[in-house]
Amino acid sequence: MEERIGKRINVERVDEALGTAPSKIATGCPFCRVMLTDGVTARQNEGKAAENLEVVDVAQLLLSAVKRGQSVGATVSASGGEAEADGRADVPTDEVGTGAAQSTEDKE
Repeated sequence: MEERIGKRINVERVDEALGTAPSKIATGCPFCRVMLTDGVTARQNEGKAAENLEVVDVAQLLLSAVKRGQSVGATVSASGGEAEADGRADVPTDEVGTGAAQSTEDKE
């Protein structure tokens, strides 16, 4: 049974987010994403939120940022990693020494 006293929590959280004039609202919680989407839809129907405002998962936001970074002229080195701003390429961690060298006995 749903209570009808006061302001709904999903609308309250969306109103807090709208105070920052976002183009996207991100969350890592699937339940919160549904709750926030419902709140955004309610506010869009009332004309209090932009029609292009969307609620996304944090992983979606990260993926779009990574894809956007790749399309902006990232270069690939011979080892297959992307070049950093200083010209060095990413190298898999198993190919880079990270401390004292192991003796031959320890490697076996």
